[in-house]
Amino acid sequence: MAVLLNLDKISKSFGTKALFTDLCLTVNEGDKIGIIGDNGTGKTTLTKIMANLESADTGNIAIRKYLKTTYIPQVSTYPACASVWDIVASKATSDFKNADVKTATALSIVGFDDYTVKVNTLSGGWSKRLDIACGIVNEPELLILDEPTNHLDFQALVWLENFLGSAKFTWVMVSHDRFLLERSANRIVEINKRYEGNIFQSDGKYHDFLEKHLQYIEQQNKQEAVMSNKVRAEIEWLRKGPKARTTKSKYRIDEANNLIKELADLREKKRTSKTEIEFSSSNRKTKLLVKIKNISKSFGDKDILKNFTANFTTRLRIGLLGGNGAGKSTLLKLLSKKIEPDSGSVEHADNLKIVYFDQSRESLHQQKTIKQFLADGNDTVIFKDRPVHMVSWIKRFGFSPEQMDSTIASLSGGEQAKILIAKLMLESADILLLDEPTNDLDIRTIETLEKNLLEFGGLLVIVSHDRYMISRVCGLFIGFTIDAQAELFADYEQWEESLKTNKKENAGDARKTDKDKRPKKEKTKLSYKEKLELQDVEKQIEILDDKIKLLEAQLGDPENFSDFILLNKLTEEIALNKEALEKFYHRWEYLAERSQ
Repeated sequence: MAVLLNLDKISKSFGTKALFTDLCLTVNEGDKIGIIGDNGTGKTTLTKIMANLESADTGNIAIRKYLKTTYIPQVSTYPACASVWDIVASKATSDFKNADVKTATALSIVGFDDYTVKVNTLSGGWSKRLDIACGIVNEPELLILDEPTNHLDFQALVWLENFLGSAKFTWVMVSHDRFLLERSANRIVEINKRYEGNIFQSDGKYHDFLEKHLQYIEQQNKQEAVMSNKVRAEIEWLRKGPKARTTKSKYRIDEANNLIKELADLREKKRTSKTEIEFSSSNRKTKLLVKIKNISKSFGDKDILKNFTANFTTRLRIGLLGGNGAGKSTLLKLLSKKIEPDSGSVEHADNLKIVYFDQSRESLHQQKTIKQFLADGNDTVIFKDRPVHMVSWIKRFGFSPEQMDSTIASLSGGEQAKILIAKLMLESADILLLDEPTNDLDIRTIETLEKNLLEFGGLLVIVSHDRYMISRVCGLFIGFTIDAQAELFADYEQWEESLKTNKKENAGDARKTDKDKRPKKEKTKLSYKEKLELQDVEKQIEILDDKIKLLEAQLGDPENFSDFILLNKLTEEIALNKEALEKFYHRWEYLAERSQ
């Protein structure tokens, strides 16, 4: 396997802060590498070093001669009124004729049909496609991407996933999207100071990385336990005070000191600044919190939501699904009464306490310091009716005491998200409305957020493009489909499948009735026993098909929204029946094929 790039014991610092030391990484031809790590560990800096946009402080970097490398940053800026053709053509490095061919090819690959569309009309997803078209126009051998999923909608994420998964070139990508890593990468690399050389690598998918990482942590814990026992024994020996300081005893004292230092180093490597997230519910007894009846909302000529009805009860965890501009944030604002519907009604239970995380983070006062924003300049905050010192409070979110007087504007995107969470946690809530809370957060912080949301005792409604998180946290989904309709879905995959179905129908596929979709009986050349089995399989498919439709109708009935136990039961039954239906379909296909 040809080596494209090799980093040998490189180090990088900014001022007094060391990002990584003695880091080694090799990129081979055919690699699809996902780079993960906490905010501030140097992931972006590492990719810039790989792309030769920054230099390492120490170490050696070997790059294959004439290697064609392209770097795609988190954010790209283009002339607003330029066309996508002009932008990509300006990046092509060849004679005019070949440049046109390359430009058309790159735009076609990423899905542009209209090459005259202006940059300032593109959504976040199409802007990222333009970035990638610029990246691949010169047919790179190595493509380096820094957080390409930020602010992408579901359709754009699925496209990126398929594009990277089927890519013929080698790529390295910084990402916190675990679905994307699982489905497209073939090696995961984590940057963290707890590892030797500040790096941990695992071949395979993201779940392979998790398994190997767990084994590493368990081995490290065993090593610490063995070393701790040795240190205790040496300390006990030292306490006894050897009568004569012989050469042998002096050697043992030196060894004891070395052991103590090694143990301290090991514990320092294990010590990580973990964010402690804990949204607290008000524990109110009222079951029905919000009652929505036939609400509709439009902006100008665009319908956002039509005739939506639902009851929202405590302990429900609901995910909102839809593309950018579909109406997810609008529904959150309608729920919270920040805006009013054009028709219909939204009724709240008495004295309802709502905590709202706004994706635009408008409540963050950029010129205030952390201390001013969180505690109005005081030394303490009140959490669960108890005073907590500001230093202790900000440490929960990975901040140092020295950062207390830092302005919000000076913080990174991930740090600003943590500060907003730190503020909202000071309020108890009946309803938690979260609009893209994971933007800019690292995986470990997202995992901490997931754990808390699973334990939250009130109603949770969340918008997030992190498919891994919402699939784990939410038990029900409201998905925006076509014609400003919002429907109930049992899981993310069911909504995704509905989009594919709608896309086919919109493309002009003949619409079939449910009965037409069922397998037709074929003239058989099977044995008598197999003929009977085929008849039985067809019958079972019809029975299960009807049963699933009945269950889904119950699940989608707004009257049942307030019955959390029933909704969970229906979701489980639908999943079990679909699994059984799939098995019958496989058997039917086999028998029907043999009967031809």
